[in-house]
Formats: sequence, structure tokens, C-alpha cells
Amino acid sequence: MPKFDKKAEAVAETMFRVKALETGGHKVLIFTGYTATAEYVRECLEHVLDDREVRLITGKVSKTRRPDIIRWFSPVVNTEEDYTPPDKQINILVSTEVLSEGQNL
Repeated sequence: MPKFDKKAEAVAETMFRVKALETGGHKVLIFTGYTATAEYVRECLEHVLDDREVRLITGKVSKTRRPDIIRWFSPVVNTEEDYTPPDKQINILVSTEVLSEGQNL
């Protein structure tokens, strides 16, 4: 588990303050420029928000796996007719520039 610093704590506190994770399908998408930062943020948030699904998409995630993660994060706009969403959707998605263009989230 990473050392939980003030910046990561501020991110988690902000999500609670603005009620970003209230019921009703609210989602949080966090962009960062570096893979190491994205991995760190995901680990911190998983630790603090253990009842939420936190996932990561970076250049390390295979191109064949990315569409599944995107569907789990945003199933309403990214599904096909025969798609069955998982029981637990992704609440928080941390990403690098991999998702910066061309995605319908």
C-alpha cells in the first residue's frame, strides 16, 4: 500500500464533498499525465474507498482489455445489444492520455 499523502487525501475528500459518488450512477474520471501517478492514485483510492470499484487505464493496459473497462465504467453509452453489464460497475476510473480523445464516456 502506498503512503497516503495530502494530495491523495484531498482528492478523496473532494469526491465526498461534491457528492461525486452518491447513488444514481455518478462517476469520477481522473486524468493524469504519468502512468506511475495513475497507479499511485488508484492504489490510494482503493485503500480509502474500499466499497467502490476503482480501475485504471494506461498504456500498460492492452488495447483489447480497454473496451471492457470503458463499458464497465460507462455502460449506458458504450454497450451493444447483447451486452450484459457486470453486477458491480466501475465508480472511479483513473487514466492517462490513453482516454483523452475519441471516447464516449
